[in-house]
Amino acid sequence: GTRDRIRTRSRVLTMEEIDRWMAQAPYHLRVAIALAVYAPKLRLGNILALRFGKQIDAALTTIRVTDHKAEATAPPLVIPIVDELRALLTFVRTQNRTAWVVEWQGGGVQSVKSAVRASVLAAGFVHGRTAEDGVTFHTLRHSIATLITTMPGVSERMRAEVMGQTIQTAQKYTHLSGQHQVAAHAEIAARLPVGRAIVGGIFGGRAAPTAAPGDG
Repeated sequence: GTRDRIRTRSRVLTMEEIDRWMAQAPYHLRVAIALAVYAPKLRLGNILALRFGKQIDAALTTIRVTDHKAEATAPPLVIPIVDELRALLTFVRTQNRTAWVVEWQGGGVQSVKSAVRASVLAAGFVHGRTAEDGVTFHTLRHSIATLITTMPGVSERMRAEVMGQTIQTAQKYTHLSGQHQVAAHAEIAARLPVGRAIVGGIFGGRAAPTAAPGDG
C-alpha cells in the first residue's frame, strides 16, 4: 500500500553503508550497484541490459538507452560517462568474457533478486520493500536522488534530468550528447566513488556469487 511505498523510500544509504553492502556482494552485483550510483537515470532493468558496443559506445563517452519505454516516441536515456564511471567500465570490459556489462558465468544476468537479498542481510541491513528501513536495489536510486538535493548549484530541472524522472522535462530540454549533465554526474561520483574499490581489487576481484542471479 501507500504506507509501504513511503516507508521504502525513506531509507537512504550513506557511502559507508554502500561500501558495507558491496563488500558482501558478488562481483556482478557490485558492478550493478556502482552503475546505479554513477548513472542514477538507469533502473535495474536498464542496467542488466547494458552491453558494450550497443548502449555504451566504444570510446566510453556516453550511455544511450533507447528501449526503456513502451512508447516509441519516448526520448532516449542519455548519460555522460564521467571519469569515475569510465575507469569502472574500462576495468569491467577487460574482465568480462562477453559484451554484457553485468556478466555472470559468461552471459547476461536476468535477475539479481537473490544476490541482493543475501548480500543486504550479510551486510547487517534489513531487506525488503515492506520492512521498516528495508534495503532493496531501488534504495540506491532513492539515495542518489536524496544526495542530489544537497548539491548546491544543481537546478530542479537538472536533478530531474539526471534522475530521468520526468519525461516531459526530458522532451522539452533534449540534449543528445548529455554533456550538460557532466558536472552533476561528476559530483555524484566524487561524493560516492563506489567504483574505485572494484577497480582497485579491494573486494578481491571476481567473488563467487552468493546466489545464481537468475533464480529469483
